Amino acid sequence: MRSTRTLAVGAASVLVALAAATPVYADADPASDYLIQSDVFYPFGTQVSGTEKARLAAAVAAAKQARLGLKVAIIAQKSDLGAVSVLYRKPQNYAKFLGTELFYVNKARVLVVMPNGYGLWRRGGPLPANELAAVRALPAPNTTDGTRLATGADTAVRRLLALHGVQVSATTSTSNSTTRDRIVIAVTALVLIGIGVGVYALLNLRRRRAHAT
Repeated sequence: MRSTRTLAVGAASVLVALAAATPVYADADPASDYLIQSDVFYPFGTQVSGTEKARLAAAVAAAKQARLGLKVAIIAQKSDLGAVSVLYRKPQNYAKFLGTELFYVNKARVLVVMPNGYGLWRRGGPLPANELAAVRALPAPNTTDGTRLATGADTAVRRLLALHGVQVSATTSTSNSTTRDRIVIAVTALVLIGIGVGVYALLNLRRRRAHAT
């Protein structure tokens, strides 16, 4: 009877331990979890401007349309790697690790951007030498700033696309932003003009009333 209770207590302890450990394993490599559904993983602890996100999204979409799919992981800090922080500042090693993690759900290339450089890997064999050379020729971002890392990722993606004859407009995302800004300025100007006309009309009305009395 006592041995049965001991076994039951032991089994319960194991179940509790496993339940507690589940979140740890789920977050062992955050980018691999995120990239199952999305094409770009952004770092947790740093902001990335909307303009750079839009530019990178346009480049990645162009790659997908050209059947040169890419999964992009932007890593700013060790914490972005979860339990595999040992691979921080080892972009090529992490690209291979991440690509292996995504092996059964991803046929695309995997591009990793870290402060000290880039990593590129693909499923199914070695990458073309010109692709590796193009990525390795890029200067390291030398920053943990999310926006600048995203700019580096965008540059790398567009350079890879150029090797395959795919061009992405450099102003695609920024033109939309510029148009939106111009609309806001124009509307603001019209509102100010309207207020000015209203004030002028009110002053004239008061003057007329003053003269009439």
